[in-house]
Amino acid sequence: CYIDTFKILSRIDKIEPLFGRVGIKVNVTGSGYNSGELVKIDFGKSASINIVSADSRGVVSVGFTVDTQPGGKGEKKAVVVSGLTSGKVNRGEFEITPAVMRLIPESGCVGDSIEIGGNGYGADEIIQIDMGDIKGVAEVQSDENGQFAASLIIPTQTGSRDKMLRVWGLSSDMGSLRKFEVRQAILISPASGTNGVIISVNGTGFGADEIIRVDCGNSLGIVSGKSDANGNFSASFELTAQEIGDVR
Repeated sequence: CYIDTFKILSRIDKIEPLFGRVGIKVNVTGSGYNSGELVKIDFGKSASINIVSADSRGVVSVGFTVDTQPGGKGEKKAVVVSGLTSGKVNRGEFEITPAVMRLIPESGCVGDSIEIGGNGYGADEIIQIDMGDIKGVAEVQSDENGQFAASLIIPTQTGSRDKMLRVWGLSSDMGSLRKFEVRQAILISPASGTNGVIISVNGTGFGADEIIRVDCGNSLGIVSGKSDANGNFSASFELTAQEIGDVR
């Protein structure tokens, strides 16, 4: 009789998910490796990000956490699964997507400072930060690992709980969105006084062209005004005789 041989080839069966941000868990399954052999996973520039043993059938199931590496469109990272005994090597790909990982605080008033940081951008990439309809509030450059950190001042604009921070890589044309609340704020001058004093009220973060009523203690609607297109308003009134009260 004639005996022939059949060679079982190894392969990567699945990488799940195929894209995501730094810090997520990726699961890789493969088959066709030697029974019980050690199999290592290389990911992008990270050698041996995990090592496991194939089961008795030569099947591999392994997970790893996406570490800090540059991302960007067209910059997919190699996922290499290598059998250390058999020498069998298979390659797949995973795409690191940009993400804003730090936003402190998540709300504020016009003129306040906020801190923002992220990763998954291209290496040494210029990143533009937009807030609401205001383009180019800040620009920052990522480092060699695609990370960035920046601080910015909230620019004059209308108030909203649903403002979007758009943090976009100009080379990769990829980025991330985060919600940010621009809160209302008022400044009263003077902060105290006797009856008859003229009080000035200035505010920011209101709606565009919005009618605003000012109350003072038990005097409701002591003055009203209209905000401008950027949500700013100013008004003044004479303090009338009344008990101690707050301006609202």
